[in-house]
Amino acid sequence: MINSGKKNILGILVNAIDYDGATRSILDAAIAGQRMAVSALAVHGIMTGVLDHEQKYRLNSLDLVVPDGQPVRWALKWLSSIDVKKMFWNGLYGVRSREVLGVDTHKS
Repeated sequence: MINSGKKNILGILVNAIDYDGATRSILDAAIAGQRMAVSALAVHGIMTGVLDHEQKYRLNSLDLVVPDGQPVRWALKWLSSIDVKKMFWNGLYGVRSREVLGVDTHKS
């Protein structure tokens, strides 16, 4: 599991994290009854934050920003020497929660 905190990519803070780390963070917040603002961010999202200060503020206010795209992943690897995988939003829920925390997501 990788969770190395936020890294600065052109002023936008992106988490150097893998699926297991992200899933654990999200589920821990949910189990604790805490809110968590999460986004999967590709390079165009980073560039909107670079060009728009209000958008930069919004992005940097999120609790968890996961890399959604090869250029973001490359930037994280270059900045942190950690090889995180490209992540897809739909990969952060469902069966992964059972794998990470043993939570049954299919309760009746």
